[in-house]
Amino acid sequence: MAAEKKTSKKRASKKPEYTLKTSDAFEVAVEADIKEDLPAKEKLDIFEVLAAIDRKDRGYYDRLSEHMRKQIPYVVIMRWLSDTQGIPELQHWYLASVNQYANINLHNVPSDDQGARHDKLTWLSLTAASPGMGKQRHGWIGLKKLDDDPRLAFFRKQFPALKEDDIELLAKLNSDDDIKKYARISGQES
Repeated sequence: MAAEKKTSKKRASKKPEYTLKTSDAFEVAVEADIKEDLPAKEKLDIFEVLAAIDRKDRGYYDRLSEHMRKQIPYVVIMRWLSDTQGIPELQHWYLASVNQYANINLHNVPSDDQGARHDKLTWLSLTAASPGMGKQRHGWIGLKKLDDDPRLAFFRKQFPALKEDDIELLAKLNSDDDIKKYARISGQES
């Protein structure tokens, strides 16, 4: 498939035109026209989504295009929504209600017969978590970075069911000698 590039001095600002010397020139020309006419992909603004949840805008999801609906990162939105700045009662409300209405049952929402997720139900759960007091300033709840302290690693291995705060407390309360003594008594040290 050889292509010749035609350019005109008068139309220097336009894209170059191509004349193809093949039997499928029509298909290629149509494809080129489609690529030029496609609009730029829409991007979802997470702060606009958070504001819609704060307003309890249950119709917001329906007004989004199919492309925009697929971009909603529900887990990320829950992390943003769970932290708000303001009075302590409001902070507690958001944290507890997001956990109760959306977080606990997010992965328990069944798929329909065709295997599609019920994203609208998830959206409605998130709007139920908002107290409806208008737009709030939300922050990101980041993941805790695990410390490389060998004492913490030892207690994490010994007690995998404990919370991280409890492991940190154990590491703080026990000295290195106490840990060695525990390891020797439990038969873990050779």
